[in-house]
Amino acid sequence: MGGCHIYDTARHVTLSYRNTFGITELADKKVSALLPLWTGYVEGEYSHHGNSEYHEQQALVATTIRATQWLSVTAALRYLNQGSNDPHYAPRHWLAGIAGLRIELPHRVNIDLSVGSRQWDTAQPWTYRTSLIYNPTKEWTTIVEALHDGQFRLMAGAEYVYDDVVAVRAGLSTNPLSATFGVGLRRNVISVDIAAEAHSRLGLTPHISITLWF
Repeated sequence: MGGCHIYDTARHVTLSYRNTFGITELADKKVSALLPLWTGYVEGEYSHHGNSEYHEQQALVATTIRATQWLSVTAALRYLNQGSNDPHYAPRHWLAGIAGLRIELPHRVNIDLSVGSRQWDTAQPWTYRTSLIYNPTKEWTTIVEALHDGQFRLMAGAEYVYDDVVAVRAGLSTNPLSATFGVGLRRNVISVDIAAEAHSRLGLTPHISITLWF
């Protein structure tokens, strides 16, 4: 949905694969799992980006705790490793943190605010994200999100779910301009999502994920 962040808080494990701009060997592989708690949930994620010459590995552990009826607090730690087969390029490691709030308003409106550390980027060591989420009905989700991570980006997306089985999603992102679209199919405890991002200059990025709900 244009790169916007939406989380399903039911128990699940997801495997995903993304071929960035269709470039040979340049792929993202990710596994994530979420487990609800009595007052929130805890999530873990591992991802690998790159090819045989260069790679980035990330691991994340996050927890969200409901503080009041209308306020939730999120904290996360992210580990990043960058490596290369080039002997002149030494591996580098960083540990960064994320903190955020979710404010639940009447009429199915939520506001998400977060600040993240980017210690691997001295030019822009912090990221700031603000999201406005609106669910006019059970079937529809709409979101507008602003992100600043060295440059300002505005993202927007929408999702429609039919009969809790088929989902259709689309979105737009600025700086640079790109469009996303995808469909999802859920049967019992398994769902499959197929999506793509159309970049204004670099072409198409296909994405597929499989989720097991438990």
